[in-house]
Amino acid sequence: MAPLFVEGVQPGGLADGAGVKAGDEITAVDDIPPFIGGQLVKAVSDRVSDPAPDVPVWITLHRPATDQTFTMTLTPHTDPGSPPSVESRTLDGGVGYVKLPGFFTGATDQMLAHVAGLRRQASLHGLVLDLRGNGGGSADERAKLLGTLAHGKVTSYECDKWGNCTPNRTDDSEPLLGLPVVVLTDRDCASACDSFASSVKDLHLATLVGARSAGVVAGLPQGFVLDEQFGRVPYNV
Repeated sequence: MAPLFVEGVQPGGLADGAGVKAGDEITAVDDIPPFIGGQLVKAVSDRVSDPAPDVPVWITLHRPATDQTFTMTLTPHTDPGSPPSVESRTLDGGVGYVKLPGFFTGATDQMLAHVAGLRRQASLHGLVLDLRGNGGGSADERAKLLGTLAHGKVTSYECDKWGNCTPNRTDDSEPLLGLPVVVLTDRDCASACDSFASSVKDLHLATLVGARSAGVVAGLPQGFVLDEQFGRVPYNV
């Protein structure tokens, strides 16, 4: 059975600051070994690959080069910073324009606030939603924004290797925009933006205009076990 080991260390990150090195073997996470009965424990790999913010993780490491074993506590933090600015204006013919630079938390609320502001200025007959340069972000924001275009829709599926598929649905917590919408895309529309554009096209929710999107959509990576029982967590720490 191959050990669970550190494949890479992000410069300047928590693990780097704690002295973790590539090649260190992870022998326990929160006092639980990564392998039990020859099987990788998913809960252990998830604690390493997708830790909860501000929740300490106790990691026991073995360094083969020196035969040292040591335990450290790492507490992941999120630094949301300031969300990018949403831009809006009224175009000729009573058409609203909103540029959404990312699917950050609160993006849909900001977009709706801008649309409401435009409606106070003029009677809108349509909306241009500019997603050019939008690198993606929150899947929840994607679902919420799609829910302003249609309610009760399945927008995509996430399927595992066994063929079990979980539907993603629109978030119907907001009222429908009730406007014809044109969505602008380019090659930098990726991740949640790419998925949003795909759902818009498949469900005929709006008109897409522009270049092809990035073609990069992925769910959260998780640890997995290969047929030879080698375990791997596809993350640097």
